[in-house]
Amino acid sequence: MMNAEQREKALEALEKKKELERKQHKAMAFHLMAFGKLHFDKVLLPYRILYDIEKQMFEKTFHEVPPNEFYPAPAMTLKTKYLQPTISSTMDIDELERQRAECKKIVDTEKMDSDKWDYYFARFLLPYDLISFTDFDFWGKVPEGEEKQMVDEFRQLCIEVQADCRDSPEKYYLEENPRLQEHISKYDTPYGYI
Repeated sequence: MMNAEQREKALEALEKKKELERKQHKAMAFHLMAFGKLHFDKVLLPYRILYDIEKQMFEKTFHEVPPNEFYPAPAMTLKTKYLQPTISSTMDIDELERQRAECKKIVDTEKMDSDKWDYYFARFLLPYDLISFTDFDFWGKVPEGEEKQMVDEFRQLCIEVQADCRDSPEKYYLEENPRLQEHISKYDTPYGYI
């Protein structure tokens, strides 16, 4: 049987273990969000920067529109979201595919032009020492095979854009892009956006 002092130490140890687990769960959530943005949403910023932004958003210290595939808009418009076709039992497959293709064209017009990623995203690179970043910092995992060459090219591109932005800031979008209340009624913003 435990005495009061032993019980207190056991409770403290248990609380430390729970706190460590909470930190690990948060870190995993930040990792998954950053990794998903880079690898699935095609947000071309190094993983570590995306991770830091996810963490800041959780801590409510990042008050801007986060980097996304529709940047500088916070998301696709609600009008476009509600154009997405719905399946009905009377609709044939060809009609559904036609509607999906039409909707995809509209969504693609709202997405940021990939040729302008450096114009919009260079400012997120500025505070970082990209030269010291590891492959994991850029990619969110250790690249294997052909990925290694992609990561090296991505690293070089980011370093060049960062240097050019520092030398010629007038060529880049450097203003803050704040989250606004009116975004909620116009864009498909996530829960807790404001």
